[in-house]
Amino acid sequence: MVNLVKGLPEGWNERNGITRSQELDPGRLSLLLKEQLKERLRFNLLTLKPELDGVELAETEITYLYVKLGECGWKVGKQAAIDAIIYASQKNSYDPVKEYLLSLEQQKKELKLYEADVDNIASDYLNIKYEDKLSNKMVKNWLVGQVRRAFHRGCKHDTMLVLQGDQGIGKSSFFSALMPKADWFSDTPTSDPKDRLLIIQSSWCYEIAELENLTSKNESFKVKALLTSSYDTFRPPYGRSLIKGARPSCLVGTANSTELLNDETGHRRFNFVHVTEPINIEQVKSDRDAIWLSAVLAYREGYEPILDKEESQLSEVRSTNYEKENIFQDIVLDYLESAPDYFTTRQVFLGTQLITPYENPKQLDAVQVGKVLTSLGYEKRQMRINKTRGRYWHKKETQGKVPGVPESDDDDVTADSPAIDSDSGNCPNVTTKNKESNQRESVKHKAIRWETGGDNVTPKKTFSNVVVGYKKTSQHPKLKMSQEEQTKAQRDLDEYWNSL
Repeated sequence: MVNLVKGLPEGWNERNGITRSQELDPGRLSLLLKEQLKERLRFNLLTLKPELDGVELAETEITYLYVKLGECGWKVGKQAAIDAIIYASQKNSYDPVKEYLLSLEQQKKELKLYEADVDNIASDYLNIKYEDKLSNKMVKNWLVGQVRRAFHRGCKHDTMLVLQGDQGIGKSSFFSALMPKADWFSDTPTSDPKDRLLIIQSSWCYEIAELENLTSKNESFKVKALLTSSYDTFRPPYGRSLIKGARPSCLVGTANSTELLNDETGHRRFNFVHVTEPINIEQVKSDRDAIWLSAVLAYREGYEPILDKEESQLSEVRSTNYEKENIFQDIVLDYLESAPDYFTTRQVFLGTQLITPYENPKQLDAVQVGKVLTSLGYEKRQMRINKTRGRYWHKKETQGKVPGVPESDDDDVTADSPAIDSDSGNCPNVTTKNKESNQRESVKHKAIRWETGGDNVTPKKTFSNVVVGYKKTSQHPKLKMSQEEQTKAQRDLDEYWNSL
């Protein structure tokens, strides 16, 4: 245990044969510590803790400092003693990461170190094919991003490099091997957001391991929120209140599975690199200084660690390979082969025979269908057709005039006021004009046209896909109701769907 009070003058005061301790205020104690320890006492701006001779002071050495001072004849409060040593060390603060990176530049000047090929780090150390320019660019961006955060805390870096591959091939070890000191890297899992922010603030690289375990959409949003933050509000060690600090670290990720993303938006923030072969960790450690030197030189040359437009599009396409499977994907794709330009969520369930006209789809399943449609470039809009309002899906490029409905004196239809949300199959006619014959004829609007047979909807295609929790519809018991009962049931359903 370090003896912080060694060399300090004793505070015993003898008067009239009685030895008493002296009061010592924190300001005077701070001066005594600086005079005695000089440059040996420093404050590490990364770990946010004081050090003596380059070694972090143990928590017990700081919290029991007032006791040791009492043994030397000084009377000082516990918190006062802690404040004094923290203040004294902060007068000699340093950033170890910045010092390390600057030392690499000095070694290059002295011809003691040569840089690695920063454009091919993924190929040289992760066994990625050299033709895979995107993966090499992603790794380069991460390395330069780490350097930028070291020299300019809080600078923008809102993407995460994610290494995906089989368990045990060295994905996490690759990141930790690149850290000159073990405590600069952290992969400690924690569910407490306060603890996580402190770890992020006291690390240079923070790994979120096994991303596939982030099962809920809420957890995905939390990760994205972490990525977009440049500043963190947290309570530092030995602090008594929250402070706001610029972030010194970058976030990285690892995953064993390919089904990671359960949120259909925001994939651009994840840069996936698929690792297929074991990583030579010893080689990474051996070339660590050369790798970081190459990143520092790229930073000095003004390199911006971002993907260009074409690379971003390729990254988006790559990210789709890591989406979690949606059980309605094939069902929706089959339905879209013969779907009208405008349709409701309920029509998808009806058209694929998952429900009858007198049933409602499960709410969570309707949400999943909506996710599939959104990922395929569809959007939902409020429309009005035949003076009846509803919410309809349509391809984004179909905005404007509603397809299949020319201007008519008898029908009030606009693209900005989309159609009914009823799927009874009893659709009113729309009067249109035939361009070739110059005659007016009655047709079913494409957005709501259905083949009808009696009281049930007959889909235009037979679907073979099966979804858990549903079965193909046949003659539903409710179809045996009287005409009056059927009319009332249909009216209740129409009111429900039009209210959504």
